[in-house]
Amino acid sequence: MAETSVVGIKTLKILRRESRHSRTRAERWDMAKKKKYKSKNEFRYNKKTKHPVYIFEDDGKKYNGVGITHKPKTFGKDNMPLDSNPQKNKTDASYIRNGIVREKHELFGDKTLKDFKFSKSDFPKVKSKIRNFKNNRRKKQTVKRKTFYTVSILLFIVVVVFFIVRFRV
Repeated sequence: MAETSVVGIKTLKILRRESRHSRTRAERWDMAKKKKYKSKNEFRYNKKTKHPVYIFEDDGKKYNGVGITHKPKTFGKDNMPLDSNPQKNKTDASYIRNGIVREKHELFGDKTLKDFKFSKSDFPKVKSKIRNFKNNRRKKQTVKRKTFYTVSILLFIVVVVFFIVRFRV
């Protein structure tokens, strides 16, 4: 029995070593830098903008959400019109703001807004805005990774050239 346990421990160490080295540098870098996002499906009042926001993501410190307003333009840009007002018993025109609202938890109300809900015809518009945001975020992360590798390769080349020039004499 003692022999099998020693063999078992050795095989475990080998498997751990292989699994650690089986990841590429990019995967290890991504794992260290990657934020954990929790999906949300709620409306909260934003104290800063004084408007309701549909929150779809939480990273532990900040919420990501889609802003809702009654104005057709925000900061000179057209807002996306909704077919029906998300607030119950309201008939005013409502719009989804351009871009995604990303704010700290403290800037939102403590309670969720219960009388808000998107209609079936409006929810695909919201989903497309969220999907575009997530796709753009993913593209930015790959660009950052490529930039990181380019800079590290250039730095390596500079160091090698420096040592060749320095110690050639």
